[in-house]
Amino acid sequence: MCAYGISVNQDHYVVETDDALVGWKTDVIDAVRRGGGFVEMTSVSGMSTAILITPSSRITVQKIVRGDAEGAAAFADDMHLFEDL
Repeated sequence: MCAYGISVNQDHYVVETDDALVGWKTDVIDAVRRGGGFVEMTSVSGMSTAILITPSSRITVQKIVRGDAEGAAAFADDMHLFEDL
């Protein structure tokens, strides 16, 4: 199982697919080039959030990989906690 943990100015989100991440990164870069703008983030829970991105936004992306069934269950628990921060 692979997902991505994304932090934007200390707010945390999780997306499940490379496609979701690639599209989001493109939208972020466009917002920064425009001097700022809102970018939509849809997390694995289906929650959609409009995030104001500015040239000074601090963004980190972490790839989360879990290979076995036990790891996938632990990841699901971690993801729930991660999104509730």
